[in-house]
Amino acid sequence: MRIAMLINNPCENDARVIREARALSDAGHEVFILAVWAAGLARKEVRDGVTYLRYTLPWHAGQRAAARAEASPQSAPATPAPEVADQAVAAPARPPFLQRALAFGLHLALRYPRAAIRRTRAAGQKLARHALLKGLTPSGLALARYARIFHQPLQDLQPDVVHAHEMATLLGGWRYARNHPAALIYDSHELELGRNGFFSAWEKKLRASAEKFLITRTDAVITVCDSIADYLARHYAIQRPTVVLNSPDDHPAQSSQTDIRQALGLDITTPLAVYVGKVTFNRGIEYGVETLAQYPELHLALVGPRDERVTARLLAQAAALKVSTRLHVVDPVPHEQVVSFIRSADVSLVLIQPVCLSYEYCFPNKLLESILGGVPVLASRLIELERLVTETGAGLVVAPADAAAITAGIRQIVANPQAMRASAATIEHTREKYGWPAQASRLLALYQELSQKRA
Repeated sequence: MRIAMLINNPCENDARVIREARALSDAGHEVFILAVWAAGLARKEVRDGVTYLRYTLPWHAGQRAAARAEASPQSAPATPAPEVADQAVAAPARPPFLQRALAFGLHLALRYPRAAIRRTRAAGQKLARHALLKGLTPSGLALARYARIFHQPLQDLQPDVVHAHEMATLLGGWRYARNHPAALIYDSHELELGRNGFFSAWEKKLRASAEKFLITRTDAVITVCDSIADYLARHYAIQRPTVVLNSPDDHPAQSSQTDIRQALGLDITTPLAVYVGKVTFNRGIEYGVETLAQYPELHLALVGPRDERVTARLLAQAAALKVSTRLHVVDPVPHEQVVSFIRSADVSLVLIQPVCLSYEYCFPNKLLESILGGVPVLASRLIELERLVTETGAGLVVAPADAAAITAGIRQIVANPQAMRASAATIEHTREKYGWPAQASRLLALYQELSQKRA
């Protein structure tokens, strides 16, 4: 089958998307990833049998400027525009149609009695959903924009399956699938309605309406853990989604040439905690920095991409606590090398804060990467995290925002590494049960089922 995967990022190092695409390609499918272009990346490339096609976001001022510079380097400005000005240009203007719609609604309210307006409530709800799907709210704007940039590429590729990663790309996938003999898959990387973000009550209702409208029109749904699968099945009255965990493919041939201690120049006797993943809000990293002040021998390494605002805040916190020399910011390593790279750490911090329902149900990459790497985990007491840490015995769970308990937990794990580390037999059992080969089998079984239905 010809498969088009849609994703709203450059897919340079999106471990989940890359692993799924590679597994499908290895199984004999023709796989294309339609992604977002970023400066320095190829517009088209082939990796591991998968074709990556990247497209400029026409509404993004920074991308437009980068695209112009790429096309005509001689005419590129010597100095970039100030970041504030770029953000101001990139911000979408309020659609004129929305202003006209609001004025028309006010006209109706003044002209007609309340009884007539109440009779139009159902029609108004339908119109609201239509407005969202047409891009008249911030969430709807994202849906409509990604649908627009992927429209022509899908027409050109004529895929048998559209695999939409995240809800942002789902409208584009549905618009293609409803007019072509193609199957539509929705790959929900987290609980969309419980996402960590700032949404008004009205926006939340519209997002829920959009997801309900789209998810019930898919041929299959995939998600990252049992808790989210159960929620989606119950909330939308759909068949339970297929669970494909965020699992590392830790094949020995893909091992890193160095490890975290060698990269930092630390000997084996130095206590070392590691945080893996994006350095961003609500990940509990600040508690690790605070622990450095309470534990003078400890070092903390942050490995992964980073939000510069959060990174600056953490560095300022470390400076205020006089522990800057023991806080290390490390660039991300290829996703297939993470397990071997962090293997020499003493403890992995998975201190995600339950600020939203999606985080309460989360099953992040770093959880299995740490356990399969033999690194004991100090995890927040959240459903999926506690379940796996308890099952494997690979660490401790603590209250997410209890600074004293987090410091005590780190000390306990570092003081008793052998007692806290999963045994070799447990790691092998975990690899067989939760590792990527098992997840790839679920994915391929789903595609086989779709193929049989199409036949």
